Amino acid sequence: MIRNLPIRIRLTLWFSLIIALTIGVVSAVGYEALSIELHSAQDDSLRLAANQSLATLEEVDGSYLLSITLSEDDESALGNVSHEAQEAAARLSNRSSIRLIDKDLEVFDSFGPSDLLPAPSTPRSGEYQSIITDPAHYRTYSLSLPGDAGWLQIAEPLDDIMATLARIRTLIAISFPVALGFAGLGGYFLVGRALRPVDRVTRLARAISTDDLSKRLELDAPDDEIGRLADTFDEMLIRLETGFLRERTFSADVAHELRTPLTIMKGQVEVALKGDRSTGEYKRTLERLTAETDRLVILVEKLLILARYEM
Repeated sequence: MIRNLPIRIRLTLWFSLIIALTIGVVSAVGYEALSIELHSAQDDSLRLAANQSLATLEEVDGSYLLSITLSEDDESALGNVSHEAQEAAARLSNRSSIRLIDKDLEVFDSFGPSDLLPAPSTPRSGEYQSIITDPAHYRTYSLSLPGDAGWLQIAEPLDDIMATLARIRTLIAISFPVALGFAGLGGYFLVGRALRPVDRVTRLARAISTDDLSKRLELDAPDDEIGRLADTFDEMLIRLETGFLRERTFSADVAHELRTPLTIMKGQVEVALKGDRSTGEYKRTLERLTAETDRLVILVEKLLILARYEM
């Protein structure tokens, strides 16, 4: 079916397909790179906040407690905690949380909205985990408490990253067909300009006849496929014109060579028919006719040999 389409349409379709594949690959690679970068930045933030929180733990009655005892609305207490604890708090969003988990997987201290997280499973120190809850998704990072007393786990929602990636997907979904449409129109225009010399060759070929072979393309085209095609077409027209002129000259010469003996033969026959002639006169007339006939035979044989040679 595609083979039946005009070459301009086929080239435009191929051009659009290549552009679509290119945009698709670039969009997919860019989207994946952005996703990796966003998750990596969040993981780095969680790791730094966890290390700082671990460094600011306070030991009370043999148990560790968070020195960041602020709730989301108690910002005035920031002056009562250490500088490291303040930095750890600053790294967390208002929806992040820290919780201390003992060996029995019980939460004995927490900061932030940790109650939104599911019950903890056995974490591994230095391990990242993605937790899916309704309605939010969380990314967690865990570290072992001093003395192997449990774990410190910090969690941050993935909502912002997911929302950013969703906007990117929407942007790609909208811009992809628009870009493909503009690429198709641009390709159709460019292909048309590239094939314009070919169309000119077609129109000139239709206008050429044996009566006038003097027309030429004379395209001022670069030395590419189209330019070489135009030059080859002009050279072909020159050869055709030269050949036709040679054939016309040859035909005129043949007509002249044939007319001379035929005129002589006709004149001799007319003279012989004007009156009664003796047997000798008729015989001489026939001999002259035979000589002219032999001349015609030799001329025709030479023409046949020449025709075979040119073939």
